[in-house]
Amino acid sequence: MSTMSRPLPPFMQLQHLIRVQLREALANLDLTPEQSTVLNLVAATPGISSAELARLLHVTPQTMHKIVTELGRRSLLEMHPRPGHGRILGAELTARGQTLKGQADVFAQAVEDRMVADLDAHQRRQLASLLQQCVTTIGGPSSG
Repeated sequence: MSTMSRPLPPFMQLQHLIRVQLREALANLDLTPEQSTVLNLVAATPGISSAELARLLHVTPQTMHKIVTELGRRSLLEMHPRPGHGRILGAELTARGQTLKGQADVFAQAVEDRMVADLDAHQRRQLASLLQQCVTTIGGPSSG
């Protein structure tokens, strides 16, 4: 009997390929996909706390602390006390962090462009709509 396993479902294959491509592209900037995601979330919600970032990325507070500490060490983000919130610190991108985020966005867009290169404009809109529907469904009230 063959020990050959069944191939992965297409969405798992795609997830893996995107992760590999993104990791390789961002390595040129000495960034991980997780670090890039943190830069994007901080840019979108200045003042977000490390705990909030951990919840959004579904990682432990300890893991997020390591990511935020490393980004801070590299002068890509700074943590400042949030007014009226005692000891809670909020993250903000530095000018260097904004620049690197912009460069990372270009690399991420190139990965996305490669992924949809064989789709016409209608198919791209349809895919974007379907993916957004999946995000909304899986990220709804019953999610973690």
